[in-house]
Amino acid sequence: MMFNIIKPFNWGGRAFGGSLYEVTNNNYVVTIKGIIYSILLGLFGLANSVLSCYLSVNDTSSLKVKFLTIGRTIIGYCCFFLDIFMTVYLNKRLTSAFNHLRIYDITSKFNEKMDGKIKPFHSSILTLIVITCWITVGLLTYCTGSTGILSILNGIEYFHFYMSISMQILNFCGLMMMIYQRFDNLCYLIIQKESTKINIKIISHFLKNVGLRDVWRMHCSLAKAAEEINTIYSLQLFGWVFTFSLNALSRIYSIMTIDNNSDNCNFFILRELVSAIGSFLNVFIIALSCHLISRRANQVAENIFSPISTIRSKRNSVEGDNAANAYFCNKKLYFTAAAGLFVIRLPLLLSIVGAMTTYLVILHKSSSNA
Repeated sequence: MMFNIIKPFNWGGRAFGGSLYEVTNNNYVVTIKGIIYSILLGLFGLANSVLSCYLSVNDTSSLKVKFLTIGRTIIGYCCFFLDIFMTVYLNKRLTSAFNHLRIYDITSKFNEKMDGKIKPFHSSILTLIVITCWITVGLLTYCTGSTGILSILNGIEYFHFYMSISMQILNFCGLMMMIYQRFDNLCYLIIQKESTKINIKIISHFLKNVGLRDVWRMHCSLAKAAEEINTIYSLQLFGWVFTFSLNALSRIYSIMTIDNNSDNCNFFILRELVSAIGSFLNVFIIALSCHLISRRANQVAENIFSPISTIRSKRNSVEGDNAANAYFCNKKLYFTAAAGLFVIRLPLLLSIVGAMTTYLVILHKSSSNA
């Protein structure tokens, strides 16, 4: 079954409106009911946010905090509806990506259950962690409220808003996991340690005959699948990174500037802290998945020219194929956001944290001087 590891993400996404897809007959297809359900849930959340803002006009929060809350809510819902639009509009590209993955599976005789290191229960655990995080935020939001109806609306709004976008991110993460497993398998085909020769499974007969051209074709299939998915999610990646970086920054700033004598201060601090952690987790999931795939894909060339490579042992295969050698020397896979505006990898997190720290220091000093 090709979509085993993505099923838990898809179930969570369909429940909270973060996925338009349904796994049927080993296919991952957009459904009309999924589109309608996601749009209706998004409109419900948006209406809930508007109503919550209307009921909180007499709230004692500062104008800066209100403006920040409204701004990040608008940006978040833009990301939510953007993902729905891009998913439907570029659905053919996703189908093309899956076709490339199937070509790899047939060529390499890859079996997800036998050869994949990532199992469905890993996806289930990650889904439960994310759900627990945003349920906690929703409950803490309810506890910070001063009036009954407004507290309930705010709790529902916070939970649905962040849960739906997080499920969209997890669906993207599931697609990345599928590609990573195959790049990892390709590296295994090229370099087979002596200790693993006893445990060769279905592909053992293929390992002896794999050549540079075979690896070239398989790498091309996986690289094209990754590029198709990057094209689909290019704008969403920018929106997600920007939204959750801004959200984490604003939450930390709220903790720094809170009045410790205010009502429900402890609940408010806990909510902001858990929200910041959840936001960092989403950005970390995005950066880590992109970084690992890029690293594994680019490691294929290193493995080919490694002294212990099964390909290099066939001297004529490596030295006599200039086209394949040129491909592996020049082909580098990276994931970008907003059509190449920036590359997404783990060092991006350090840049975001550094920028946030600098901005928080500036805000804190300006508040102290005021």
